[in-house]
Amino acid sequence: MQESELQYDIVPIYSQEEKRNIMCLCDVAFEKSVVKSKGFEDTFQKIHKYADFLVAKGKEYMGYVAFYANDAQTKQAYISLICTHPSYKRMRVGYTLLKSAQELAKSKGMKTIKLEVYIYNTNAISFYEKNGFQKCGETDRGSMYMIKTI
Repeated sequence: MQESELQYDIVPIYSQEEKRNIMCLCDVAFEKSVVKSKGFEDTFQKIHKYADFLVAKGKEYMGYVAFYANDAQTKQAYISLICTHPSYKRMRVGYTLLKSAQELAKSKGMKTIKLEVYIYNTNAISFYEKNGFQKCGETDRGSMYMIKTI
């Protein structure tokens, strides 16, 4: 399918069951499964209760972003997960999800947006850099933080 033929909307999801289904559907996009990871249920409950959850939805779900834009003190949003189903890679779905998250975070008064990415995930790092993120520190878990002013 050509990018120009791809029709979809970015919509918020509020239903816990629907969020779980979307995360399971898109889990194949991750090298390390998110939904089968230890601690997923705790993470999922936090996402459901406190995060904004946006999906790219056309005839089917194409991807999602889960992020927090509720830190009034630091005014820093945090992307917990962003994912494009492999069927829709390189069709700007991830870009549109990322842009939508940034716009919503900015509308909620956030000044920066931060995320964590595995150091070996060079495709994701390149994607974030192309979208204005800069490296801002490493963790002891084989990942690094990236940040952008919005």
